[in-house]
Amino acid sequence: MKLLFLLSSRVGFLAVLLLSLAACHSGKGKKVVIAGQVTYDRVSFDAGALQGLDYSQVELMPIRGATVQLLGAEGQVLTSTVSGANGDYLFSGVAANTEVQVRVVAELRATAVPVWSINVLDNTSANAQYVLDGALLSAGSTDSLRNLHASSGWNSADAAYTGIRAAAPFAILDTIYFALQQLIAVDTALVLSPLKVFWSPVNNPAIGLLAEGDIGGSFYKKIGGEHRIYLLGAEDQNTDEYDTHVIMHEWAHFFEHELSRTDTLGGKHNITESLDMRVAFSEGFANAFSAIMTNDNLYRDSYGVGQSEGFPIYLEDNPNPASDNAGWFVESSIHSLLYDIYDDDNEGDDAISAGFQSIYDVLTSSAFIEQTSLTSLFSFAALLRNHPLINASDLDALLASQAVYGDDAYGENESNDGGYADNLPVYSSLTINGASQQLCTTNTLAAREVNKLGNRQFVRLSPAVGSLTIDIAGVSGFFPSNPALIVHRRGSIERQNPVPNTSAYSANVDSLSTVMNLSVADEYILEVFSRDNIDNDIFTGGDVCFSVTATQ
Repeated sequence: MKLLFLLSSRVGFLAVLLLSLAACHSGKGKKVVIAGQVTYDRVSFDAGALQGLDYSQVELMPIRGATVQLLGAEGQVLTSTVSGANGDYLFSGVAANTEVQVRVVAELRATAVPVWSINVLDNTSANAQYVLDGALLSAGSTDSLRNLHASSGWNSADAAYTGIRAAAPFAILDTIYFALQQLIAVDTALVLSPLKVFWSPVNNPAIGLLAEGDIGGSFYKKIGGEHRIYLLGAEDQNTDEYDTHVIMHEWAHFFEHELSRTDTLGGKHNITESLDMRVAFSEGFANAFSAIMTNDNLYRDSYGVGQSEGFPIYLEDNPNPASDNAGWFVESSIHSLLYDIYDDDNEGDDAISAGFQSIYDVLTSSAFIEQTSLTSLFSFAALLRNHPLINASDLDALLASQAVYGDDAYGENESNDGGYADNLPVYSSLTINGASQQLCTTNTLAAREVNKLGNRQFVRLSPAVGSLTIDIAGVSGFFPSNPALIVHRRGSIERQNPVPNTSAYSANVDSLSTVMNLSVADEYILEVFSRDNIDNDIFTGGDVCFSVTATQ
C-alpha cells in the first residue's frame, strides 16, 4: 500500500465544492464564501533501482489536517479551519469586497480527544513557523475558489533545487498526519504532548550549532522540556523530507518517551552491530514502527548528489543466526521480530499475526512503563506472552528463530552471549551484606564504543531501604580501571558516580565508593562500567573487570 492516498478527481471534487458554495451563499451579496484545495508535491523514491529519489515521479498530494487561516489586509487572523482529507477548506461569511489572504500553516492541531499539537519549524531562522501564503486579493462580491500549492522547488532542467522548497514542511507534516490516523485506529483516546519538528534546507550532517543547521543527522531529543525532532535537508548531502521511514523512525522515539518508556543510551548504531540491549530494542522498535505506520516494510533513506543514492532495508529479510549477527542485542533481529508480530504474512517460524494493537498495548501499559528491569526485548516479550492476541509458544518459537532464548524480563536462561561470555547472565545479582560479585566489561565487540554490547554490565540489587554503600574495585589490571556506576529505579536514574563532566569523572582511579539513602524499598538496577570503555577510544580500556559489593 502506498504511504498516502491520491487526490480525488479534481472534476469530481470541484463539483462537490461548488454545490457546497451554493448552499452556503447568503444571496444578500454582503457575505461570500471562499473555498479551495491545498496541495503539495511529493517526490517518490526510485521504484526500480531501490536507490534515491526520482524527481520524474512527483505526486500532487493533499495537505490534510493542517490549519488554514483567513488573514485580513493587516495580516490579522480573521478565522481559521482545518483542511479535509482531500486538502479542501471552506470559509463562509466572508465580508464581500474586502482584501483577504489564505494561509496554510504547517501544523496539526487537535484540542479535543484525541489531542495533539505538531508544528514544523525552521531552526535556522529563529524557529520560524513554516506557512504557505496565497495572494492578498479582494473577496469580491461572489463566492470564489482559491487553491494553494506548495511546489518542491526542483528544476529538472538543472537537476537541482532552484526554487523555494515549499513542499518540504508539508510533506513532513503529512507523513505525521498519516501516522496519527494509524495510532488512533488502536487508541481513540490518544493524547500527545506538543511536538516541534525542525527542518531547514541548511540542515546538514556536520555536528555543530543547531541554529546554523549543523545537526549531525536526523534525531529526536527532549530539549528544555520540549519534544523535538530535527530532520536533515541539505541538498546533495542528505535530505529527509520525503524519507517517510526516517521521519517515522524519529517519531517512534517521541512515542517511546511520550506514551511508553525507554532507557536507551541513544548514539550511533547500525542494524548489524552488537548493541547495548536498551539501544537495540529502541532502534529496532523505531524501524518496525516506521514500517507499521507507513504500511511499507521497505525502509528507505535517500542521500547523495541529487538525492539519487540511498539504501533499502527490507524488514522481512530476517537475519539468519547461522550466518548473520542475530540476537537480543541486534537491531535487525528486533525490527524483524516486531514486524513479524504485526504483519499477516507468516513464513518460517512466524505464526503470529497480532497487528499493531498487541505491540501498542504492551508498550503503553503501566506494567511496561513501571517495570523494575531496564527496557529491552526481554522486558517487552515477557509482557507480550500474556497478551490475549498472542500464543506464548508461537512467540517463543519466533524469538528462537533470532537466537533469543531468555524467558523473563531479565533474560533469565539466555544462552546467546554475543561472543563474550561475561555478557551472561544478562543481569547478575547482588545481595546486600553478601558475597562480592565479579563483573567484566569490554569494548572489543564493536568498532565503536559507548552504546555497544559488553560496554556495561547490569546487576539486580535485592530490595533494600535506608543507607547503602556500594563499593567497586578494579581486579588485577595494569592500569586504573576507572569504574563508574549508575543506579536505576523503574526508569529513573537515582545516582551517577562519578557525575559526568566533572573533574572526578576525568580522574584516573581504581576504586569507587557510593553511599546512598534509599527512601523506597524496591529492586534497583546497578549499571557498572569502565569509563575507558565508553570514551570512543578503542585504544583505551579493553577487558576490564570489577569486584562489586553492597553493604548496610
